[in-house]
Amino acid sequence: MNKIERLTFFIIVLGFTIGFILYPQMPYWMVSHWDIEGHPDGFLHKFWGLFIIPLVSMLVFLVFQYLPQYDKNVALKDFRPYYDDFLLALTSFFFVLYLATIFWNIGIRFMIGSVISLAFAAFFYYLSIMLEHSHQNNFIGIRTPWTLKDKHVWEKTHLLAGTMYRAVATVAVVGAFMPRYALYFMLIPLLLSTIYLVVYSYAEYHSAHHAKNVKS
Repeated sequence: MNKIERLTFFIIVLGFTIGFILYPQMPYWMVSHWDIEGHPDGFLHKFWGLFIIPLVSMLVFLVFQYLPQYDKNVALKDFRPYYDDFLLALTSFFFVLYLATIFWNIGIRFMIGSVISLAFAAFFYYLSIMLEHSHQNNFIGIRTPWTLKDKHVWEKTHLLAGTMYRAVATVAVVGAFMPRYALYFMLIPLLLSTIYLVVYSYAEYHSAHHAKNVKS
């Protein structure tokens, strides 16, 4: 494993360690979900409350270790650092949610929507950088039939995705100051941006290939 992979693995192990240490003192039923106004409305047995995020993080880590073996594009030398950093960013996002859940359940109260919004913003800001540097692959990115068929369409779509997802991150930061509406500030811009990118890739592909057909 390289340095970034070791750091990612350390964060996952740290999550398991925190879970084992805190297990005896956590409530039998842990708050695991909050409504739009930040009120608890979902609970899990403390085993799952403490270990589901580390378990999911470990599963994602293992999957990402094997993906490059099945797609040579992902393993390209100049893209691999962004690939590894993406896994670190995703694991860190999960870890922040994990800590927020633990703090809440030991009695430290805060606006959960604000914390999630800021973590979401940080993750999507990094994601925007990674997308701008991504190469065609079957696992990460705006994978539509049109971006996968045409390298030029892939590049144009992902350059635009970088700009749009930075805007999504910025709007999410604004939402952190209005926690009751934070979910809307995260999901609506993300949904609209993703839909637009899919349509954009379709339009770019057909425009490029129509031009080729006319020339021929």
